[in-house]
Amino acid sequence: MTQTVIMDLATPSQAQETLSVEYVGPVEPLDAQFGTIEKLCVPETLAEVAFQPNLTTYAVVDNAAIPGITGMAEGDGLEKACLFKGELGDELGEVAPWIIALKPDSKVTRAIFTKGDAQWHLWRKPTVLLVQSDAPLDKMRAHFRKFTRAQDENGAWLFFRFWELPVLRALRKSGLRDTVYAKLLGPHRFLYPDLGPDGDEGLWVLHAQEDG
Repeated sequence: MTQTVIMDLATPSQAQETLSVEYVGPVEPLDAQFGTIEKLCVPETLAEVAFQPNLTTYAVVDNAAIPGITGMAEGDGLEKACLFKGELGDELGEVAPWIIALKPDSKVTRAIFTKGDAQWHLWRKPTVLLVQSDAPLDKMRAHFRKFTRAQDENGAWLFFRFWELPVLRALRKSGLRDTVYAKLLGPHRFLYPDLGPDGDEGLWVLHAQEDG
């Protein structure tokens, strides 16, 4: 069953767009699929949501929290880019955030939709954000690079882990009234696994829509 809720969280004086919030659930995430010859990479209930025509599904991942995820992407032949550039990217690439262009049949995709205790079972772990867009990888990298740092109320610059679950929950609740969230989301679709309103497993989908 798919439950769709449109949350009007911005007034006309604050924003020209509102946040569309869709919850797809309940979902049974993949397990380790031991003994299965033809392993699934996406749960059947999410196949049409996770990959859509004319859109690329990207994963923003924390290479520090998931060591080796970029190596797995390279083994899958997936395009990827570090969100740090220059010397910083060279020095901190192994612990930096990366963006990966996923394919429906890749091992990285299977890891993202698999639930379990192993390091590569990433379902509902707060280290991966899925993004859908018609923009190419270089444009997506340029967009998200602007949000790897943010200023606190005292003006100090902090590392902003925008792909982590607490930030995504805050975005879902505050809508687009916060200009940082509005700019972060942009014209893209954010998808992330989390518990639903009834405590079941599911996938949240966020995107901006014009008022009116």
